[in-house]
Amino acid sequence: MRIQEKSEDPDSFQGISNMGFLEHLEELRITLVKCSVIFIVACILIAFNLQDLTSILLQPLAEAMDSTEKAREVLRTSRPMGIFSVILQVVFFGALGLSLPFMMYFVAGFISPALSQKEKKTILPSCILATLLFLGGIALSYYFILPISLEFSVKLNERQGLIPLWSASAYYGLVVWLSLAVGISFQFPLLIILFAYLELIPISKLKSSRKIVFVIMMVFAALITPGGDPITLVLLTGVLYALYEIALTISKFLVGRKNT
Repeated sequence: MRIQEKSEDPDSFQGISNMGFLEHLEELRITLVKCSVIFIVACILIAFNLQDLTSILLQPLAEAMDSTEKAREVLRTSRPMGIFSVILQVVFFGALGLSLPFMMYFVAGFISPALSQKEKKTILPSCILATLLFLGGIALSYYFILPISLEFSVKLNERQGLIPLWSASAYYGLVVWLSLAVGISFQFPLLIILFAYLELIPISKLKSSRKIVFVIMMVFAALITPGGDPITLVLLTGVLYALYEIALTISKFLVGRKNT
């Protein structure tokens, strides 16, 4: 008896069927070069605007202390070359945040030949939405989470009769790292929507996993929260879980619309 071969989607793997292993490596090399170049360009842009950027990054502390002058007096460098640590952190993390949306687009272009036609249609909207979510996460951290957390710390120090003197490296590292981490964490609703739309994960399974997801989000928030700050932990966990519920609602709407 002749075994019938399983038919494949004619649009699936069409781009990679004619590519050899060395061609795949070449495409990967080109993608990595593009990512490296955009990161280097971002580093140069950040370096040339370093003073303006550090002034911007100081604003959450200035808002917490109600004075830019007081905020500047609080920050100190404890080592002769400590300023280089500040510069390197701001340039590296700032450039990573600036270049990350472009890197995601390059990576999406690299994997697109392995996708079906239906999956390819989601690439551009996904990249746009990923960039908006990333910028939204950075904005939330900068304008909401950081000022509230820093104000809590400042008020707690004042209540104990202590004068805060913080390392400039630690402060700027906190601002850029937390903003970047929150921006990246905002990508998970997009993944949920994509997985549900492409029918990789049933919506019923996502709904029944609410408790597990909440615990995972709390653990993740604790990992990226500097010093175990309870205010940042609660705020970030609440925001992430709210995004999860929004993602479920959008997924249900899109899947229902696709099936009608």
